[in-house]
Amino acid sequence: MYLKMVGCLGIVAATSGYGYSRGMEYQRQITDTGELQRVIRQLAGEMEYTYAPLAQVCASVSRRCSQNYRIWLEHLAKELEMPSRSLAIIWERCCEKDLECLLLGSEERVRLQELGMQLGSLDKKQEMQIFLQYAEFLEEKRGILLKEIQEKRRLCNLLGVTAGLFLTILIL
Repeated sequence: MYLKMVGCLGIVAATSGYGYSRGMEYQRQITDTGELQRVIRQLAGEMEYTYAPLAQVCASVSRRCSQNYRIWLEHLAKELEMPSRSLAIIWERCCEKDLECLLLGSEERVRLQELGMQLGSLDKKQEMQIFLQYAEFLEEKRGILLKEIQEKRRLCNLLGVTAGLFLTILIL
């Protein structure tokens, strides 16, 4: 009987922990979206003030970013220095490969990859405007996520505990 009780407590603890971790993923998504927004604004600002090529801008901004974005920007800068492929293909591959560990929404990922298709064929001022428009989009998405986070975290916690209790009732 005691073994069943310990098992039931373990199940409730495990499902509650899972619910809590799912709730924390929403917090991480907000953090990743905000960090990406900051990096995109830095790219736009660097382009505005230096009028340097995109490879140099990426290399410069990479020094001021967190690890995930640093790897992405350094890889992007290295690939852009070799004129073997088009900017859109390089951008898309670097986004897929280097930013896969981030918790971004699907719309944010698609728009980020589409950003590369718009770059390269425009002048520096228009490219800067594209970066700023994407940063505004990220700001709107982050605002929506911030409004919903408390509700989603509570729901995940509640579902975790409820699932644990349900499984406990089934076992007993």
